[in-house]
Amino acid sequence: MQKQIVSSPPDVLLTILREIDAARPRLAVATPERQRLTMTAWIARARAAQASGRLAGNYAFQVAYALQELGQTWWPGNVVALARNTPPQRVFPEITASLRTWDAVAREATARLERSPDWADDRACTPRPHEPAAMFAALCATLTAPDGGRSLELQRIAAELRWLRGCIEPLSWAAAIGRLRGLVRTLGHYGTAIAALLDARFTPCSWAQQLGRDPQRESVLDSIPDPDSDTGDVLAWLLRAFDVFDNPTLLPLCQPFGPQILALSSELATRRHRRRLTALQHRLVVVDTPADGSVSTVEVPRPASGDPSRVEQARARFAGRRALFISNRSFPELEARLHEEIGLDCEAIASVDAPRRRQALVQRIRGGAYDLVLVAHGFSGHADTEQFAEACRAAGIVYCAVGKGRFTQVVSCLITARLPRGFVASAARPPMRAYRACELHQAVA
Repeated sequence: MQKQIVSSPPDVLLTILREIDAARPRLAVATPERQRLTMTAWIARARAAQASGRLAGNYAFQVAYALQELGQTWWPGNVVALARNTPPQRVFPEITASLRTWDAVAREATARLERSPDWADDRACTPRPHEPAAMFAALCATLTAPDGGRSLELQRIAAELRWLRGCIEPLSWAAAIGRLRGLVRTLGHYGTAIAALLDARFTPCSWAQQLGRDPQRESVLDSIPDPDSDTGDVLAWLLRAFDVFDNPTLLPLCQPFGPQILALSSELATRRHRRRLTALQHRLVVVDTPADGSVSTVEVPRPASGDPSRVEQARARFAGRRALFISNRSFPELEARLHEEIGLDCEAIASVDAPRRRQALVQRIRGGAYDLVLVAHGFSGHADTEQFAEACRAAGIVYCAVGKGRFTQVVSCLITARLPRGFVASAARPPMRAYRACELHQAVA
């Protein structure tokens, strides 16, 4: 007769410890509820094994310690079963009568886990963020700052973390969102809006739109072709990209598949697309095959700034000025180029849909907070655009309607903009503080 092998309590607990280690990456990106239920099932199994023999005591302590460490990192909420003196009946108090043993608690937690919903925002995460590692590094720097970040910053970080789920190494992402959950608990009622964003049941139409970004732009960035893509895929992507980016911005994105672009025919459906493709191909320089017979390459130069003389004209007029750029889309590349090439101290507002926010901007413009206002009227309503134009006229500052906000279009508008009476060109004006001091002196005199 064959002897039946029964697992001893220490064997069961060692199995649980191995399960915890193996499940960390998967559990790290689970919802807080699923984390709590999984941890409850593990500790309940450990408590049941501990109750069956003395030798299991040390292993049960190791299981509890490992789960407490995860809880302090991920902050999924209170796991009642981890408290040392908690009886089985208190874990799920609504069904106390049927849960008198830890084995029963483990079965109940496992059953609830099977019914527990996952994150509700899978569709809202598309398109995926461009350069997620850089976004994650920036938000981690804010989270680890001494003050932990201001409340409004934490709302943005909450949305960014939800968007980054699946794009970042799971344990790093879980540690970041756990720290944010911990900070929210210290904010009292100020943390309510942040907690709502972190709720697994909350889902916007799109996280890109929630963050004030253009979903179409993010979709193009998310689908950049691979270097070995065929010309058909490259062309399909390029036609979408033409509607979002100008050629100087598009050029560095095309570097990995430059040969495919050079191989494209300029016989496209619309003249605008033919003109864009031809101009882009002219910016791609083919390097001749060396005499040694090595494979020819394509070198993509750094994005040009357009006509240097026109950029210098715009810089001469407005370098050092404080500018407000208004649109309902995010243009980080444009903001950077306006600062680097024109010398503008530019503040970009991605969305002014809320009436109170729009009115606050109008008041700041009337109060002289800016020297010029750029409005991407191609993405703004006529009534909103007229409000900003009227505020600029009342304040005597420059107003520019810049279409869809492409850099070359902004440069052209800056060159041709009519300067209000008394507006001093940048090359002739003294530094900002001295200029204000002169005005104050004249007013007093």
